[in-house]
Amino acid sequence: MESSGQFSDILFNDSPGIKIAQANGIPAVNFEQLNYNWGKLLGGKFNMGYTLNFAALDAFFNKVNAFSPAFYYYNGIDTYQNDYSNTEKKSAVYIMTELHLGQNLMILPGVRYEDFHSVYKAFFIQQENEATTGVKYIQPDSSYNGNHYLFPSVNAKYTINSWSDLRVAYFKSCTRPDYSLLSPGATADEGDQALTAQNPFLTPAIDNNYDVIFSVHNNEIGLFSIDGFYKEITGLIYGLGGYEPNLYSKITNAPASLTNQLLADRAIYNNPVLFANSNAVFSSFPINNPNLAYFRGIELNWETNFWYLPGFLSNLILDVNYTYIHSNTLYPYLIVGTKGFPPKPSASYATGEGAMQDQPNSIFNIRFGWDYQGFSTRLSLEYQGQVLNSPDFVLQLQNVYTQAQFKIDWSAKQALSKNLSIMADVSNINQFIAESDIHLNGVLYPTSMSSYGLLADIGFRYELQ
Repeated sequence: MESSGQFSDILFNDSPGIKIAQANGIPAVNFEQLNYNWGKLLGGKFNMGYTLNFAALDAFFNKVNAFSPAFYYYNGIDTYQNDYSNTEKKSAVYIMTELHLGQNLMILPGVRYEDFHSVYKAFFIQQENEATTGVKYIQPDSSYNGNHYLFPSVNAKYTINSWSDLRVAYFKSCTRPDYSLLSPGATADEGDQALTAQNPFLTPAIDNNYDVIFSVHNNEIGLFSIDGFYKEITGLIYGLGGYEPNLYSKITNAPASLTNQLLADRAIYNNPVLFANSNAVFSSFPINNPNLAYFRGIELNWETNFWYLPGFLSNLILDVNYTYIHSNTLYPYLIVGTKGFPPKPSASYATGEGAMQDQPNSIFNIRFGWDYQGFSTRLSLEYQGQVLNSPDFVLQLQNVYTQAQFKIDWSAKQALSKNLSIMADVSNINQFIAESDIHLNGVLYPTSMSSYGLLADIGFRYELQ
């Protein structure tokens, strides 16, 4: 923002010491919070720069607004991007029965029917930097999304003897898209170079789940179980990067399920000028992956107490759970370039194999406890392995992972009377930092770090009889 002449006199005549650069705007040094102590933010890994004095910044902009409201955008992009309405209707019915075949076998079949409908209203926004609102034009958009499914399930339990049993299960389920991904709203920048949009025609991902569980249980062992699981997922939701709308008719080798999705959305964002621009790109366009995803693994679980040990050891309890997970799918992406002479834009469908997004390769939880009369305490250790957040098959350089996480929690409870007890909890004792990185040639480049700190609370509980 430039400041000169009458403007600077009116604005700053009661703001002594302010530094004004006639050609380059207002220096940020005017709004620096002096002697600010960051502490050991994010474990003290980084040297932090200056921070803003928000009171001074707020006072400055209040003066600007009083002098000339035209310096502000009113009813601009943010107003319409966050202006939407959605009406959803969901109904379901479930039926099941329990069958006993002989003394040892129980079968529990069932089926669930779900019906879903939604009407979503939002805006298509064309930006214009020189406009007083930052908006060139606004087009109301609406979309309808509806689906219905049958989800059968079968559970069976075979009692081998008094201390062991075998259970098997199959069930069909769905994972519905995040609410925000169904918005018909979209934003195009001033030069139609970048598009931000969601996909109101997304359908739920359909899961076919299989489990086989063997368990043993007695007074000495407690409960020990082994669970083998397998899942196939159709239509897993994934962000297709680099899609250029004008290349729709030029995409080769793509399955019909993908091209049909891209065609459906053009009915909403039918902007001939926008779609004719060869440089317009969706930064990440959510689609139902046309390729199957697979999720499989094994879970070990042991819950016991040591009542048979001497003395205070007889009050110890132990819960251990370990899960190994292997997942994989083919991620679609587009190879965008030119063909022929004179060169013409082209796009070729391709896939890259990788683990499912946001799925760790292992999870380990262990909980130690001690109970004596009205006193109970627990110490929990939780470990989650590395997670793939965002694969990059186009450049092969920018796969983003969340690093393995380890957390320690503690809790205790003491009964004071039949109805009254006091409780205490301490979460994240080791104050772990959640870190995401780009992996490039064996070097980690942080993209985000989140520190949740230590949380402690104490309280009373009164139970009404």
